[in-house]
Amino acid sequence: MSDALPPGLHGPRWCDPSLRETGGLAAVEPDSANLLGEVLAPMNELFFAHFADRLGAEHRAAFDRTAEVADAWLLGRAERFGPVHGDYRLDNLLFARDDAEVAAVDWQTVSLGLPARDLAFLCSTGLEPDLRRDCEDAVLRAYHGALTRFDVEGYTFEDCADDYAYSMLQGVLIIVLGWAVAETTERGDAMFATMTQRVCAAIADHDPFARV
Repeated sequence: MSDALPPGLHGPRWCDPSLRETGGLAAVEPDSANLLGEVLAPMNELFFAHFADRLGAEHRAAFDRTAEVADAWLLGRAERFGPVHGDYRLDNLLFARDDAEVAAVDWQTVSLGLPARDLAFLCSTGLEPDLRRDCEDAVLRAYHGALTRFDVEGYTFEDCADDYAYSMLQGVLIIVLGWAVAETTERGDAMFATMTQRVCAAIADHDPFARV
């Protein structure tokens, strides 16, 4: 690996087995995955009761279907792992004035998991659907290219694109769990409703359920 490479989140520690020995940074275990799958359905009930005037049946259907596969999804594709921020969205990113560097904050959801979950969450919730569709391929190719510069081998662009599609359910989990623990505010409600509409559009585009 070149010393000239900038710091990165996924590339530098891609599938690094020593990460499994790091205290406080663990992959999801089957018991935890099963528990989340069990609690997500009733949490969806509360979420959609609160947003009944902002969200429709198509959004509820995507969230309910996510609850049905959440445990299997969380445990899937364990052969590829790295540090996953978990809540990688614009509110948690700091940009330098010259756009040369980006720093992520709010690391309380960090874990080991499929790295593409961060990219899928950022794009699916942070971009309006038409804009996401227009730039998605370019973003994926830039991300995959950055991984190869960190000497990530045996991970094709097709693998990356498929992991990205699979990872779209990250948005559903973070939205529901985040809303459940956050203080209710007008800005917060607008954010969660907008993120829901966007992630459901991305789920419809990529059909992650077919990949679980």
